[in-house]
Amino acid sequence: MPITLWNWVKTFVSFIIFLICSIVVTLAGFFIIKIGGKSKHNKLLFHRVVCGIFRFLAEIIPQVKHKIHNPYGEDFEKPAVIICNHQSQLDLMYTLLLSPKIITLTNKWVWNSPFYGRIIRYADFLPINDGIEQHIDTLKTVVDNGYSILVFPEGTRSEDCSIGRFHKGAFYLAEQLKLDVLPIVIHGIGHVFPKKEFMLKNGEVNIFVEKRVNLSDIKYEKEEMQNITPQNYASKHFRRFYKKRYAEIVEKIETPRYFADKVLKNYIYKGAEVEKNAKKELKTALSKMQNLKITNFDTSFLIENNGYGVFSLLFALVHKNAVVYAVEENDDLRTLAQNNISNPANLIICQASKLPKNIEFERIG
Repeated sequence: MPITLWNWVKTFVSFIIFLICSIVVTLAGFFIIKIGGKSKHNKLLFHRVVCGIFRFLAEIIPQVKHKIHNPYGEDFEKPAVIICNHQSQLDLMYTLLLSPKIITLTNKWVWNSPFYGRIIRYADFLPINDGIEQHIDTLKTVVDNGYSILVFPEGTRSEDCSIGRFHKGAFYLAEQLKLDVLPIVIHGIGHVFPKKEFMLKNGEVNIFVEKRVNLSDIKYEKEEMQNITPQNYASKHFRRFYKKRYAEIVEKIETPRYFADKVLKNYIYKGAEVEKNAKKELKTALSKMQNLKITNFDTSFLIENNGYGVFSLLFALVHKNAVVYAVEENDDLRTLAQNNISNPANLIICQASKLPKNIEFERIG
């Protein structure tokens, strides 16, 4: 996305604050754990410091609000294997602020990070490059001390915020340690701080704490259980749950206004006249989207006289399952619309002569 002065300042200031907080927490860990000793009381005290700092950071990030949705009243007092979808480097902050009684399994590079490596070691987070099986006894001690274990079952951050393949490690842990699985679904972090970008954007982060599940309560389908282990079945079961739940969240949150700022950013460095007209088109597009009467979005749509492409871009971002063909005969306008960095894969901008002949379109716009 285009870099603005405000986004650069916001990111720089946030990074400096994060760096200062990392130093403060590292010093706190040195005095509490290194000097004070690794007692249960000191461990919990240090975890409270980490949790408090993350809550502070989440509150002060400019133009990024966060909401915690906890309809089942989860208090994190009973240990569980917490699973969470993975979108951004900020995921850890927004999950660990939920409770001081959480440890997480990390990659080796996080363990050796110059910014928060020592914090992770003081907090007893575990690197698992050599496999979860090697750490069962250590994790049992952690659980016996009242801590839950946070795992990102996708293993890596999703570039487009979709739910990736789940690995079975978290469910192996839950089975071995006889723990409930506690799903947490996050939305918005991947839009605020995407995987391949380094600038903070405006937005809102929503954290949904879902209902605990005991693995023994999962209803197995005999056909699916023929060739896979219980842990593999559990990973498939929870991935299906996450895909369905995330789709529900997206439908509720990702409205036209949610994407308005993102759409407009595509036009800010294309000339004053283009930016001015794009703002006018955006206002009209938001009104159009509000008045659309469409019931089936799993189809192909045709938008004629695409212009700058503000409406087609907004429509395609909101309705990800729709295939959107946007026709523009003016070469300059078509090229301008085609070169928007936010154009999703379901948006095709072309001339009328390039439209597929075998598709029945629903016309909008």
